[in-house]
Amino acid sequence: MLKHLDSCKKRALQNKERNATSKPSMNLIQLMAYYPYTSEFWLYLEVKSAATLKDLDFYLRQIWLECCGHLSQFCHGSYYGNKIPMSSKAYKIFEPDTELFYAYDFGSTTELKVKMVGSRNGTPLSNNPVYLLARNNMPDVPCDKCGKPSGWLDLEALYENGEFVTLCDAHNAGKAESDYGESQLFNSPRTGTCSYDGPAVPPY
Repeated sequence: MLKHLDSCKKRALQNKERNATSKPSMNLIQLMAYYPYTSEFWLYLEVKSAATLKDLDFYLRQIWLECCGHLSQFCHGSYYGNKIPMSSKAYKIFEPDTELFYAYDFGSTTELKVKMVGSRNGTPLSNNPVYLLARNNMPDVPCDKCGKPSGWLDLEALYENGEFVTLCDAHNAGKAESDYGESQLFNSPRTGTCSYDGPAVPPY
């Protein structure tokens, strides 16, 4: 994906058009945020160098994680690495190949890695501190009962047996009226954790 972004003619044209405006040029940092336990969930982001980790934290929460206002943190290296203040500016933290550990919720924790993959000098494509360059498509997950495309998580199996069982519309029928209710699958690594219920869309 990084090679595609670097060679994408549409993106190059967007950058050229923005650079031709009177808006100020600045250093922009490209990051890859990803779920380290599968290859299914990833984001490519462009961050203003003066943006803070709080800005990045907000974006990750809104597009992937937020459910109950849990605490979160960035660390160097791993969960046990040195914690980094949320007020830290991106340009002071990220250098080529810098990779941070990120944790959301210290009870039912969702862990991410955030790695610097590039940078450019130019006019940002958005007035916001973080801009979404690309993200993974919604993973194709088959129904565990019949193999058809699924869109639901079996909460009874999850809560009673700790099993991640996915269901199609037909096999999910009636779950909404059950004691456990129903839970939609989202394009997020936090699906099925705590009370996460999406919508897994960018905040702006």
